[in-house]
Amino acid sequence: MQVGLTDWNAVAGPVRLRGMRVYLVLTILPIAATLATGSVAILSWQRRTVPGARAFSFFAASLYVWCFFSVFEYLSQDTFARILFGKLQYFGISTFAVFWLAFTLQYTHQDSWLTRRNWVLSLVLPGLSLIFSLLAPRLGLIWRSVEAVRGPVLTLSIEHGWWFNWVMVPYNYLLFSLGIGLLLQASFANSRLYRQQTLFLLAAGLFPFLFNVIYVVADVTFYGMDLTPIGMAVSSVMVMFGLFQTRLFELSPIPYRTVFLSTAEAVILLDRYQQIVDLNPSAEQTCRQANPIGQPLEQVFPEYSQCLQMTAAARVITVADAASEYREVKVRPLTSPAGQPVGTVLIVRDVTLEQRQQRQLERDAYLDSLTGVFNRRQFQQSAEQALQYSRQQGTPLALLFVDLNNFKPINDTYGHAAGDSVLRHVADCLQASIRAGDGVARMGGDEFVLLLQTDRIGATRMCDRITERLQSPVIIDQRSIDVEVSIGVACYPTDGTSVESLLAVADQAMYRQKQARRR
Repeated sequence: MQVGLTDWNAVAGPVRLRGMRVYLVLTILPIAATLATGSVAILSWQRRTVPGARAFSFFAASLYVWCFFSVFEYLSQDTFARILFGKLQYFGISTFAVFWLAFTLQYTHQDSWLTRRNWVLSLVLPGLSLIFSLLAPRLGLIWRSVEAVRGPVLTLSIEHGWWFNWVMVPYNYLLFSLGIGLLLQASFANSRLYRQQTLFLLAAGLFPFLFNVIYVVADVTFYGMDLTPIGMAVSSVMVMFGLFQTRLFELSPIPYRTVFLSTAEAVILLDRYQQIVDLNPSAEQTCRQANPIGQPLEQVFPEYSQCLQMTAAARVITVADAASEYREVKVRPLTSPAGQPVGTVLIVRDVTLEQRQQRQLERDAYLDSLTGVFNRRQFQQSAEQALQYSRQQGTPLALLFVDLNNFKPINDTYGHAAGDSVLRHVADCLQASIRAGDGVARMGGDEFVLLLQTDRIGATRMCDRITERLQSPVIIDQRSIDVEVSIGVACYPTDGTSVESLLAVADQAMYRQKQARRR
């Protein structure tokens, strides 16, 4: 590829200009580009905590180096100095595309590619290009030949080598095009603010890219001047405008795709035919097939297919699987901007812990936390229901009031932990003594109540059974503790027709038995 002095008269027409004056005027452009790219690099670095800002700062710094040495190249009228400054530009030329791609990957939240290994690999070719341009000029890989051309001003006629034409330039163009593609993809799939920022960045990236193509491919120069810094000046102005207009590198919107992939809930996207078109990693973890895309929902997630049969616009259902794990499934219809149905989204949330906590709360509402039997509140409800049933059916009902004897000395002698163990032992014995349909409740302290579907004879037998079960002492911390109880009995309807009256009669009977034991 031959890059040399382009006759201004052939480009702009037969207009005679004073060469040196025009050349000095044109030099203002790379100077402006140098100031602009340097400012952008500093402003981006100040916002380096925002995703992509650090890499963009390095990208702008590479452009700054390129523009900085290009100014000295254009102003130099010595052949050696002009060649030296031309080669020093490769510190920026060889690295800018790598930093551009790194920036676009970070900005679009696709930076999983940016591992240390990939970073090193991406810098291998730029590093070789820099070495060939500075340390191996005789090989002719970057500049095959250089010739000074005297005219109104000194310019260089450069013939580039095969490394420049077939490795360095294609590599830079490839990385830059990949970055442009990532920004284009992001511009169609995200919020309004994100689209505005992305369009500014696209324009800022395309200007120097197109100007460089004009210089490298079309061999167009102005008095030997590379047009790329002119594009850099324009793009830098656009970036600085974007910094203030769209709060670029100050507000970093999160792409919708990132939210989709990162959410803890399983998200499944279906088309109109209930086939899976996409799902996030959380959904993949519970997937039964290796390649679920394109498969019907009922084959991959049969437990969720029932949700689609519901007709509500926003549907929520709780699904339990064989492992007793619960999942809440929300179903939302998807429509196009014109309001046409295009598919369905399923959002699945694991609610196993919530379900277990809810059940525990429900248990705590009617069970005694220490012994596991009914509490006083639940006993009251159960007794009212049992009493109503006995009235309607004419069946007997007995209430037993159980109180531990000498329980306070147990607490005082062995401690409250031992007392709690005794209460649990008594509750277990009472539970083991009753039949299905009967109930045991702890009224508080060391008082228990039994509700039995039986007559007085059956209640008396129950008292004997309980006394027999409690004859064996309780072993706590290798200590034997004797447990005795007093039991009062009240029967419906002979002793009372309400829960309160039956409790009062049973309590009095228990108290009389306790007094008799003390004599």
